[in-house]
Amino acid sequence: MELSGKLPGMARSGLAVQGGMRLALRRETLPLATRECNPGIRTINSRSILLPPRAVIWFATRKRRQMVGTSGGTAGESPGIERFIGYRLPGGTYTVEPGKHALFLEAVDAEPSPGGNAHPMFAFIAAHNGMGLTFPQFMELLQAPLDAGALFGQEDLQILRPLRIGETVTVRGSIVEARSTRGAKAGSFDLVTCGLELIDAEGVRICTSRETYVIPRRAA
Repeated sequence: MELSGKLPGMARSGLAVQGGMRLALRRETLPLATRECNPGIRTINSRSILLPPRAVIWFATRKRRQMVGTSGGTAGESPGIERFIGYRLPGGTYTVEPGKHALFLEAVDAEPSPGGNAHPMFAFIAAHNGMGLTFPQFMELLQAPLDAGALFGQEDLQILRPLRIGETVTVRGSIVEARSTRGAKAGSFDLVTCGLELIDAEGVRICTSRETYVIPRRAA
């Protein structure tokens, strides 16, 4: 049941309610006039019911929060980091070039894998480089300064089959999690997770990657 209408403060006054019910209030003054937010409503004449004052206040508070949420926040407030959940990343393609692969093996002192398979680390490299945004662009998207001190917090990588040297894969994904939190020493920061997939030439998903970034937020 949602409230709509003007909330008076005198006994036996009416309160319009969507759904055809009208509440009779006791002597309670409720600082909410929803008619100002929704001038098109009108009181529905129906049977009156009596609710305890606390219940009426609960309904009024709930309605006010719903209206604030619908309007995108009160004046002076900016939407939270959660608004980026579901944002579709541009994506792209990535090719495991033989020359770069050889240089990587030399840098990490690794032996070539049998059968022409790429080093497992290239699953992460392909997903990260093929997401379609550079790190500065990603920070700009999240409205965070480049010098905010963002950290790479966590990586969850699932390899369904190895990439092959010379193979080109398609990368697609979106922001799947975003929330704000606060630490006793670190202060306020955001946690943003990108969910990425590697798709081979046959359209088969061969890898999933979840990259979580830690983005400190400076006090205004």
